[in-house]
Amino acid sequence: MPSELRHITFRPVEIVVAVREYRRRMRRPLPSGFLRAFRIDGDVGGEGPLQATFEISPDGSAQRQVVALNEAELAAALILFCIDRKIPLPASGSKGLRRSSDGVTLVVTVNPKFEDGGLPDRI
Repeated sequence: MPSELRHITFRPVEIVVAVREYRRRMRRPLPSGFLRAFRIDGDVGGEGPLQATFEISPDGSAQRQVVALNEAELAAALILFCIDRKIPLPASGSKGLRRSSDGVTLVVTVNPKFEDGGLPDRI
């Protein structure tokens, strides 16, 4: 059976919206206020774990609250974003994140290996 590899890239604004909606749905909303900084830490295109960090100022002052999400929470937020917007994702596919120059890429792989790895004996 053929393999399928799908890349869905999320820009920073989509990541922020996805995390805000995810945290609200999990009953752990982001603090109210102004988003002062947002960053994704991890190797661009690498295999290392990613982390999303939000710096939020509740009243517009210099005071800031920092909220960090690990890679699993970030992946859950992006998958929920896709489901809510009817972006097709195969349930059986393996899913992982990679940092890209534009934001974060959700990589979905379906059937990554051949059944026996060889060619047929007869055609």
